[in-house]
Amino acid sequence: MTPREIVVELDKYIVGQAAAKRAVAVALRNRVRRQKLPPEIAEDVLPKNILMIGPPAWARRKLRAAWRGWRAARS
Repeated sequence: MTPREIVVELDKYIVGQAAAKRAVAVALRNRVRRQKLPPEIAEDVLPKNILMIGPPAWARRKLRAAWRGWRAARS
């Protein structure tokens, strides 16, 4: 999925927060790309972590649940 496709999916569950959705989409795409690297190259590529801050834990749970659903559908 491209970051734009991921943002479209996130739009179904999350209202507003466009910058946050874009950051999550790019991070997810990069994660998938890293997982596809050959092992000898993957050792040199370090992952970036996403820090989600804020009181609405509900939104973080929805993001994680949505990501798990997309991953399961693509497997």
